Amino acid sequence: MATADEVEVTLEEVLQEDNELIDTVDAVLGNASATHCSFPDGYIRQALFACLTCKTDEPAGLCLVCAVTPPRANVCCAACMATYASSACEFLLDAADSLMAYEASHESTSGQDASEQAFQTGLSHEQQVEMAIGYDHMASALKEYLAGFAASGQTVKAEDIQGFFETLRASKRQRRE
Repeated sequence: MATADEVEVTLEEVLQEDNELIDTVDAVLGNASATHCSFPDGYIRQALFACLTCKTDEPAGLCLVCAVTPPRANVCCAACMATYASSACEFLLDAADSLMAYEASHESTSGQDASEQAFQTGLSHEQQVEMAIGYDHMASALKEYLAGFAASGQTVKAEDIQGFFETLRASKRQRRE
């Protein structure tokens, strides 16, 4: 049963909203591809992105791929390429220096769990062992706690998880005293 702050939706409502979003995307983007530049194909119905760096009298729109592919390596507008060169900003075209490359390198380290990161931070052997034991205790207790919900078919709520961790903190305080 939902409280005043919770919203319940049916699977049918979720699927209907998803279909409406897909229809909206199709209406806006048309036949645009996320992997293939469409400019060589000639005019097709699609969203175009304005090229703000162009100073030409001719239209200088970018297709979806050219607009979102960092670092604009697939820019179709020759005027832009010349602008980058004359402004000494060619580094913006370096794929290794793009935001996506930075995020990808960050993802490889953020994928580690906290326990692995803690072991690499220079904790003493004793601290590492205590951390591993504490983590194992917490994981076992959480599995046991959630098993009760699974057995009874109850939904786990945010309050239940908060209560679990509060109980865990209380037992930690008792052990320290």
